[in-house]
Amino acid sequence: MFNKIKAKQVRPALIFRHLTLLLLVLAVVIIGADIISRSGKKVNISLSDEELKEQKVEQREDVLYLEDKKGRPVLESKAGRQYLGEDGFYHLEGDVLIKFLKRAEGEDVILKGDEILHDREGSRFVLKGNAVIEFKDLSIKSSYLEYKSEEHVMTTDKGVSFSSDRIKGRGQNMICWEREKEVKIQDNVHLELIQDDEGSKVIHVSGDELFYTQKWGNGYMEGHVKIKAGRNSISTERMEFYLPPDKDFLRSVNLKGSVKGDLFLESSSKNSPKVQEYKAEAEEIFVRFFKYLDIPQRIAAKGNCSIDVVKADLGFHRIRSGRFVVDFTKDGKTKDFSGADNV
Repeated sequence: MFNKIKAKQVRPALIFRHLTLLLLVLAVVIIGADIISRSGKKVNISLSDEELKEQKVEQREDVLYLEDKKGRPVLESKAGRQYLGEDGFYHLEGDVLIKFLKRAEGEDVILKGDEILHDREGSRFVLKGNAVIEFKDLSIKSSYLEYKSEEHVMTTDKGVSFSSDRIKGRGQNMICWEREKEVKIQDNVHLELIQDDEGSKVIHVSGDELFYTQKWGNGYMEGHVKIKAGRNSISTERMEFYLPPDKDFLRSVNLKGSVKGDLFLESSSKNSPKVQEYKAEAEEIFVRFFKYLDIPQRIAAKGNCSIDVVKADLGFHRIRSGRFVVDFTKDGKTKDFSGADNV
C-alpha cells in the first residue's frame, strides 16, 4: 500500500508574485546586456593561453595587455581580432596598434600594421602589410618589419622608407638601432636632406649604402653617389655629411673619391654674373656652409684639383693645383683663395 501524503495548499497569488519578480529580473539583465553590446566600448581583458585558443575568432575589438613575470603590463595591443596560434605566436589582425608601456616620456614605441605577430615574452614582433614603427619624430614604413624589443633593433629586407623633420630616405634593406637613433639602409638608396623649414630646398642623394645618426646629425652615403640640388650636380664614391638635429641647415659635406661637380652659385656682386658656373674635379672636396644658411663658407679640395670658372663673355678660367682652399662671403663673393702643389 502507498502511504498517503497530505498535499500542501498553494496560494495562486503567491505563485504569481514570485513569477512576476523573476520575469522582471530577467528583463533587467537582457536590457543591460543589450546596452553594453551597443555601446561600442572596448573591454580591457587579460586572457590565458587556453582561453585565447578557445576564443581566437570571437575576440574582436578588444584591448589586451601583455604582462611580465610579476604581473605588470608591459605592452598594450588593439586589433580587430587576437588569438594564440599553433605556432606559439600571438596573432593580431585588422588595423593593429601596439604601444609599449612604462617607457620614458617621449620614448614610446608604437607598432602598426595589418597583421602583427609576437612571442609570449613580447621580445620579438613581426609586422606585415602597411607596417609602421614610430618613435620620437622618426617614422619607418615597409610591407614587412621585424622588431626585437629587448635589443631595440628594427630590420627588414622588403623595401623601406623613413622620415623625420630634416631627413627622408628609402632603400631595400634596413637595420635601425632605436636607442642609438641610428639607421643603415642598403641597396638602391635615395636620401633627401631638407634645407629649409618650408621644405622647398632639398638635396637629393642616391647611392648604395646610407648610414645616419639622428642623435648627432652625422651620416654618410657611399657607392656610386650622385648628388642633386637644383641645377647643381655632383658624383663621387663617398659623401659624409653633418645635419644638426636642431633647426640648423646642412653644415658640412665631405666628398671622397673621384669627385666631379657642376655648380651654379648665385652672386650679389655688381661686377659678377648673377649666376656663376663652376666645373670642379678632385679626389676629395670639403664644403662648409654658413650657419643657418645654405651658402658655402669654404670649399677645400685636394688631389689633382681643377676648377673651370665659366664666364659668359670671356670663356672660362681654369685653375689646377694639388690642393686649394676658397673662402666666400655670405653674399657669394670670393673672399680668399689659396693653392699649393703645382698651382
